[in-house]
Amino acid sequence: MSPIDSARIAERRQRLQAIDQDIIGLIRQHQEVVLQLRTLRRLAGLREFQLAQENEVLSQYHEALGGTGTAIALRLLSPTPPGAAGERVAPNAA
Repeated sequence: MSPIDSARIAERRQRLQAIDQDIIGLIRQHQEVVLQLRTLRRLAGLREFQLAQENEVLSQYHEALGGTGTAIALRLLSPTPPGAAGERVAPNAA
């Protein structure tokens, strides 16, 4: 492999790492807002979950990303945030 190829590969890896960090930050923000919304709904005497809204989210992710989008949406809609009791967390995830 030429030095130019190695440099290009290294650049792309760095770019992916930066994108991954952005995604992780957005997911954490999403989880915070979801927990706040569910708390507010519960305090207002409403159901924490709105199935119609969750189905809309699933459809939106599926239309944008196909089956992978559905899996991502299902994970985002999960009532248990990553790292909660009983949830497996990948090393270095904290």
